[in-house]
Amino acid sequence: MLSSYIGLDSFFRGVRAYLQKHKYANASTQDLWRALSDASGVDVNEFMAIWTRTIGYPILTVEELPGGTQIQVRQNRYLSAGAVSDDEDQVLWWVPLRVATPGSDAQRTTDVLTTRNATVDVPVGTAKWYKLNQDTVGIYRVKYPPGAVANLATAIAAGELEVNDRIGIIADAAALASSGHSNTSDFLTLLRAYRNETELVVWQEISLRLDVLQSVWADEADVIDKIRALTQSLFSPLAKRLGWDAAAGEDSLNSRLRALAIRYAGCSGDSAVVAETKRRFAAFFDGDRSVFNTDTLRAAFVVAVRTGGREEFAKVQEYYLDAANPVDQQLAAL
Repeated sequence: MLSSYIGLDSFFRGVRAYLQKHKYANASTQDLWRALSDASGVDVNEFMAIWTRTIGYPILTVEELPGGTQIQVRQNRYLSAGAVSDDEDQVLWWVPLRVATPGSDAQRTTDVLTTRNATVDVPVGTAKWYKLNQDTVGIYRVKYPPGAVANLATAIAAGELEVNDRIGIIADAAALASSGHSNTSDFLTLLRAYRNETELVVWQEISLRLDVLQSVWADEADVIDKIRALTQSLFSPLAKRLGWDAAAGEDSLNSRLRALAIRYAGCSGDSAVVAETKRRFAAFFDGDRSVFNTDTLRAAFVVAVRTGGREEFAKVQEYYLDAANPVDQQLAAL
């Protein structure tokens, strides 16, 4: 967050000066802030002291103002438990807003929130979408109005946002749903915009957030069923597209994405994935070790045990305890 605000060149120049000056001596945080301030011409200590000496981080709530040219942004302390008392909400963070709109090449670093509320010029009425925290470098959550979320979902589906922003949007939506700041249905609806996603890191974030959500609603069977149905609708097409076997020259990221897709499609009840897992699982323990690579082996073990019974569990356990097996494959059985 700091490097994006003062610029990478200034940041590295300041760090180099700091290390050079104190290479044979003790140093303090203030020495680092002083070096960065000298390199950038910005009083770094003024705002970084808030971040390094206080606990937590904020949630920014966005309201679109009449006229379509401005938004109002309000900051409060974010707690995963939800409600914050007045005593817990005393800190006013220094928050670089970094508002992005379609075609905005220059990263806006001048809009900084230092008060409880602020009004910011954003072409809400004419821009297809807008997003705070461009590149997701700031440490804060953002709660948008429903219309803005819908516009961002459309932009995600159309491939208009960068990877970091796609990750940040889903992370914020999931965190706000878990803490009660927004409806779970809003997060689940947003997920549908990621059907054509291709990047492993984005799918990893989606899978992580779905796992957390399932743990939150573990006692609500009807909600869990809906989450699993959505999970299947997201991961099954991906598993079908990638298949089970690696293509020639395929990189490791694609292999890991395949394994992730198989695991979540299978565990959410995709009958085709479950059936193929069982077929390959049986072949593997009959001696054909070529049916899995290291990545798909772990995924298949998870699906086989969760959708199978004692027999599958016993086989995986025995495989793990067999010291003759390669260590990485033993770990796949954990």
